[in-house]
Amino acid sequence: MRPCIAVRGYVTAHLHELGIDAFGIDLSPGMIDVARRDHPGLRFEVGPVPLSAVPAARPALCDPVSRTS
Repeated sequence: MRPCIAVRGYVTAHLHELGIDAFGIDLSPGMIDVARRDHPGLRFEVGPVPLSAVPAARPALCDPVSRTS
């Protein structure tokens, strides 16, 4: 399971759709509340992303991204 910075849950939801076992994590309880509201059924936790959990070869997989519509 890969921790990813929550950023309202968009990245975690996208990875879940791709079949990747991931969960969202953010320092902000408010952002976690938004992610849980917008993406029920996915796992989101308050806390820091441990650097050891982000492989050097794929750091962008968990970087925050912008979503535009």
